[in-house]
Amino acid sequence: MTYQCLTCSYKGVFFKGGVCPACGSANIKQLASSTKPPAPKVRKPYMLLFACALWLYLLVEIVRKWPG
Repeated sequence: MTYQCLTCSYKGVFFKGGVCPACGSANIKQLASSTKPPAPKVRKPYMLLFACALWLYLLVEIVRKWPG
């Protein structure tokens, strides 16, 4: 986020103590974010296959330990 001093037009990422580092004024505002929102994560198909394989392995091991 970026901020701008309305008194002297100084722009910065943060204003320590809520005052402008250039002029000392507390008259600041937050500028609209110009960055794009992050893209959604794309799930990889092999991860689903890997998870299914692990669940199948767990099931096989439980059946093998079953008495009888």
